[in-house]
Amino acid sequence: MIGALLVRYVLLQNNWSAENWHSLAFQTGDLGKPYVENSKFKFNHSDEKHIVAVAIDFQGVSEIGIDLANPEDVGDPREFLVHFRPIFSDLELEQIDATISALPPGSQQQYLSLYWALKESYAKFKGVGLHGNLQKYEFLNVSPPTPVPQQISVADERAVYKLLPHDTICSVVSSRTGVPDFVKVDGADMIDYVTNMH
Repeated sequence: MIGALLVRYVLLQNNWSAENWHSLAFQTGDLGKPYVENSKFKFNHSDEKHIVAVAIDFQGVSEIGIDLANPEDVGDPREFLVHFRPIFSDLELEQIDATISALPPGSQQQYLSLYWALKESYAKFKGVGLHGNLQKYEFLNVSPPTPVPQQISVADERAVYKLLPHDTICSVVSSRTGVPDFVKVDGADMIDYVTNMH
């Protein structure tokens, strides 16, 4: 529900009329991918650690997937890798092992959380969510996350990721080139704006 409200708010901020705002009919596909009936724009949303994120392609040129991940959910990095081994290719595991061995513990958790966000955002981009074979989506040469957006390719698509405040990882996948705008929206401002619409 918050994701749908955030989509509406972003649309209003991008010159959609209040009349159009009220007529948006949110639906989900067979595997849960959200869409709006009779609209060309594509969007996806995610939430984690009291943060809600939405990614929108206003022109509807590309499907889009977004995921937020919390490094605290990783727990012990070695146990995480044992438990989630089936989602990684052998080459990914080789690169992950080499990278995390050089990182301090908190950064190890961020790095593994980033891999989860990349895989889930790509699966959401494909419209299959966690029903897809995550091992098939191979991400190589992944740099640890920073507050500055970074790009990486998977198949013919592009993933952009960054470290958000509160140590949350955000990954966005689309076929568009370039770095998307990351805009922080204060929840109180959004609610105030929406409740005072005419």
